[in-house]
Amino acid sequence: MKYREEINSKTRIKEGSMLSLEEDKMSETLREIQKIVKDPETIIVCTGNILRGDDGVGIYIGRKLKELGLGGKVIVAEGGIEASIGEIRRAQGKRILLIDAVQANLKPGDIILTKVESIKETHLLTTHRIPIRIIAEILKQLYKVKEIIVLGIQVEKIQLGEEISREVRETADKIVEIILETLRKGREE
Repeated sequence: MKYREEINSKTRIKEGSMLSLEEDKMSETLREIQKIVKDPETIIVCTGNILRGDDGVGIYIGRKLKELGLGGKVIVAEGGIEASIGEIRRAQGKRILLIDAVQANLKPGDIILTKVESIKETHLLTTHRIPIRIIAEILKQLYKVKEIIVLGIQVEKIQLGEEISREVRETADKIVEIILETLRKGREE
């Protein structure tokens, strides 16, 4: 599983660089994910389409996190982000980590981590009825959300009726593990 880092203002990794989770040292991208998740003002919004194979990876992650007891920090936006704006408002998060499937010409299961302003609409696979940048502006202006970061997982197959592919599921399970470990460590500190 590889990682592509695009959060240009917070890290020193150049856009397009790839980082491997199997490396002995934790990559800058993983540390950035942990930092985002550890922030008490962060809520995790998971979206996708479970009927279209890998496009359901965000929902898969969100459901697993809720099953593991992180319901207060996680919103599973099965009807799209626009259908969950009220729930996002009630959560009162100042930072959103949006987990969704992407088509970014990477290997299946690779991830990108980028600010929502930097994501190309063509990268997000979920059929948002309202463009993600407009949703981001609504959340920022009306609900005082400071930042929205996209954790996108590269898909392999998105045909109707397909299951999530092995590579994408492995990445999803690793993301769940990273988030869970980070929040457990945060509670212990």
